[in-house]
Amino acid sequence: MQSEQHPQSPTGAQAASDAISAEMVRIHRESYGSGASSAKTYVHDDLVLSVIEIELLPAEVVVIAQGRSDLVLEMRNSFQLELETALTAAVEHATQRRVIAFLSDTHLDPPFVTELFRLGPVQEVELAELAAETEAVARPGVLRQRYASTADAAAAARRALGLFSDDLDHAELDQLRLLVSELVTNAVRHGDATGHGSIELDVELADGQIIGEVRDAGSGFEYQPATPGPTGGWGLLIVERVATRWGVTKGPSRVWFEITRDTP
Repeated sequence: MQSEQHPQSPTGAQAASDAISAEMVRIHRESYGSGASSAKTYVHDDLVLSVIEIELLPAEVVVIAQGRSDLVLEMRNSFQLELETALTAAVEHATQRRVIAFLSDTHLDPPFVTELFRLGPVQEVELAELAAETEAVARPGVLRQRYASTADAAAAARRALGLFSDDLDHAELDQLRLLVSELVTNAVRHGDATGHGSIELDVELADGQIIGEVRDAGSGFEYQPATPGPTGGWGLLIVERVATRWGVTKGPSRVWFEITRDTP
């Protein structure tokens, strides 16, 4: 993995630069499936800039060949906003400073993504703790975990899904990680308003299906299909397209899903 620091970055920024680059690549790979091949991160004063070399998905290549690069750019730029929570958490924990602004952009030829973060004052170091697994049960084909409702919860959940790496093929595991990431991120954003709640994740492999649910202390919601735009709105649309079936139960909030596997 390539990770470089800007020559003018202050002494001591190397560790933060390397850590952020590694997290940018990991988050992109887990979220997009093919994702990213390398990253360079520049840390200077109150700015952090990551330049990530990406690999276009086969479907994106087809759409671009048909002259609709605009559709690929709109989808990617909107999806990057859905990843803001995970990306911001990575920068905050590496720099020990609060991120106060985030910008993302995608370039297709050559393909790369830029993630720009503006940092708050140095004294603002009271950050949320990494999502803790306050309760965990794992046995063959079953994962049950509880996370603190913080910005790092989605990343922690994605890592936990590695339990199924020997049971699912690459595409199935990518689908599961993407779906869980969206649901956990949604629970962090719209769940317990106090910011001190927890999120429960259950995933089980059974009868040719991947079955799971995400629970939080929020009041729940009624899903109203909407047209995503540049400011976001892709999260539950992605869930709708990835899951074979899914639904929502209110009070406390419970979102369940099923993915039918292509088993022989």
